Amino acid sequence: MKAVSVIIPMYNAEKWIFTGVLQDVYKQTYQDIELIIINDGSKDNTKKYLEQEIEQKKKLHTKIKHVVVHKENSGIANTRNFGIELATGKYLLFLDQDDRIKQDYIEKYLSEINGKNIDILIGGYQTISEKGKILKQFIFEKDNEWAKYQFTAPWGKIYRTEFIKNNHITFLNHSIGEDTYFNCLAYSKTQNIEIFEYIGYSWVQNLKSFSHTKQKEIKNADKRPVFDAILKDTNITISEPYYRYYFIREITHGILSTLRKQNYNEALKNWGGIASG
Repeated sequence: MKAVSVIIPMYNAEKWIFTGVLQDVYKQTYQDIELIIINDGSKDNTKKYLEQEIEQKKKLHTKIKHVVVHKENSGIANTRNFGIELATGKYLLFLDQDDRIKQDYIEKYLSEINGKNIDILIGGYQTISEKGKILKQFIFEKDNEWAKYQFTAPWGKIYRTEFIKNNHITFLNHSIGEDTYFNCLAYSKTQNIEIFEYIGYSWVQNLKSFSHTKQKEIKNADKRPVFDAILKDTNITISEPYYRYYFIREITHGILSTLRKQNYNEALKNWGGIASG
């Protein structure tokens, strides 16, 4: 068994196969890993370039167990869930195709979690421009309970695989907030969560990525399906202060994101419909 399974979903990733997080994995100081790459029905040259690159890298990185799957497109949530099914490592790491990680990223997380009774270890992260300029850094204090809800992306964390699988923790099949559901479900199943004061993950602010395009569309601004699913499937209640904080933050973020390109009448029409629904 490998110590960690690293899951990278890919969609139309031809640009990032040679410049994104995959190359950072090959530069890691710790390489005894299971690398799971899932091509989610890409329409560009992802399959061709990925197969060529993996064939070459297998010869150079013999400690890495490669698991490469090409499947029909089903979205990021289903793709990550499929990666969890395939994972055999003791721990799980999720990476996004166009982001970056430091060379010691995997080694640091494994060193911090190994031998401890931890189900989820949460680290910090930074946002960077496409040219690599650091825009903002987020590092959470060890005893900061708010960190769980301040940071609900699946990357920047490491999970104990057995905990995730035994509790049937999956990503919600929804266009927005699938990772919020995943982590809230995970948080509700354990108290063994720790904060790691380390920044090794860089979230690249790619202006063409999903988070900078689809999240700004009014149809994706309604977070009610995600919150309804969280309330239904977890023991979290709306009266809990951390959950109320997250609910307010997400609603505010949705409003601000979609209002950027709307005039007064459009905003009133669109948000009035959601508010009264």
